[in-house]
Amino acid sequence: MALDFLHFWVSMFDVIEALNEVKILMAKIPRTHPIAQERLETIFSSKQRALFIHKSARVLFITEYLVLIEYVEVVLPIVYSAHQVILYNMPNRAFYPALAEVSRAELVSSVKNVLVYSSLEFVSLILALVVLKRMLRFSTLHQLAFVLETQASMVQSKLTTLFVYVMQVPLTHLGADFTFKFAWIHTDDDQ
Repeated sequence: MALDFLHFWVSMFDVIEALNEVKILMAKIPRTHPIAQERLETIFSSKQRALFIHKSARVLFITEYLVLIEYVEVVLPIVYSAHQVILYNMPNRAFYPALAEVSRAELVSSVKNVLVYSSLEFVSLILALVVLKRMLRFSTLHQLAFVLETQASMVQSKLTTLFVYVMQVPLTHLGADFTFKFAWIHTDDDQ
């Protein structure tokens, strides 16, 4: 959680730096001046417009990245908990060392801990949305919704791939041995 907080604030410095560059460009014209009501094309040269668009796009990219990471940090533990509960009630749980000998009470305790972590990440997401909204004066929640709507297939495919990989790693018949004894390598002749 501390690393998450540190990552957020380091990224916020990037947002502040890029936003300050945008503000410098916008400060060239006072708000009370009649030209301030004009279109961007009439105010700035093509080079200044390109710079303004580049800086604005950088701010949007960084904030999109931040909010998407926070979203994934909330959703993935919830999906993991649901997977653990479903897998616990299936016969193939015997092949998952983490679930093979787990009682229902231990499972409930484990799921509670993961959901508490997810709720802390949700608080982190809300704080990130509030801080970004105050700094940028637009809703980053709308930005998250836009990303999830327009890039849903890409986000979902990456999350699914990651989730399937993480869930398959501990399978016994795929060679997982977290005891680090590697008994399956040694035959009776070796001993």
